[in-house]
Amino acid sequence: RGVFSLACMLQRNTTLTWLDIRGCDLGLSGEGDSKRNWCTLGLNRLCFEIAKPTCKLTHLLLSFNQLPPSHVSLLCEALPKSNLKVLEMKNCGINDTVSMCKVAKMVGKCPKLTHLDIGLNTLHTKTAKVLYTSLRRNTTLQFLGLFQCRIGPGITHIANLMPTNKSLRVVELGGNLLEAKQMSYLIAKTKNNYTLESTGQMVCRCLDCKKQKLANKNKYKWSVPRPLNTDANNALKSVQRVDTKGSGDCLDRILQRNRRLKVKRRKLAFLSGFHKRLGQNSSIFNILGCSAIMEKGMLSEIFEYCGRQSQYHM
Repeated sequence: RGVFSLACMLQRNTTLTWLDIRGCDLGLSGEGDSKRNWCTLGLNRLCFEIAKPTCKLTHLLLSFNQLPPSHVSLLCEALPKSNLKVLEMKNCGINDTVSMCKVAKMVGKCPKLTHLDIGLNTLHTKTAKVLYTSLRRNTTLQFLGLFQCRIGPGITHIANLMPTNKSLRVVELGGNLLEAKQMSYLIAKTKNNYTLESTGQMVCRCLDCKKQKLANKNKYKWSVPRPLNTDANNALKSVQRVDTKGSGDCLDRILQRNRRLKVKRRKLAFLSGFHKRLGQNSSIFNILGCSAIMEKGMLSEIFEYCGRQSQYHM
């Protein structure tokens, strides 16, 4: 009956914005029909309150609750009508294709959703295709958690989203076993994306990264005269023979490039904010005034950080 009481509390409380009910046994793990009925009734009432226009809830954390298909359907019908920005459904036992497809379709109907974590669930190839279609309609999602989703061949649909999507900043793909062809396809598609900054704990397995990893491994070894290991020596020679020109076919390099572009965009936004209000050739005194609290050295560091120190005269 706790979920039902929580829903009644939401009816009276109109200022709550964050609801964390992770690991609270919202599913049907209890014994007896009475508890099952109360769980369904309570979640139904909770979804009804969340879908109200007056509800200001923006963060809903449902992770580590084993949700049956009926509960997933109730949530997917109510959440598009809500004001949610953050939704976490990590390790909710959503392993069937039908339920996960409903979650994927729900993403395209939530215009304010910026954070979605469905890690530790099963994302089949069909579900990944539905998610690709939904994310093409959603232009606000910045975080997508797919940690250990056993995505497999469905990674191609996620990769096809990269060249055109401009809102995603983090796509957690760690813990998914990807083949070499799938990894190469993901890197090739991510090349044309200039906004993605992180893929979570995913390890790049390109030739440059393998060479660097092997070099770091042998960097701090003692130089004791002893016979070399034949397998290790052959592996080192094979890596050294590879001609790695740094063509950019490395996931880590692509993400580092995007992070540098993000810093550059912030600098330009910082300057454009001054220029719109005070003009292109404004000096520091016009911006902050002659009686500014900041010291001259601190002001110089600010404008040096912006990269336009030569345009301003003290």
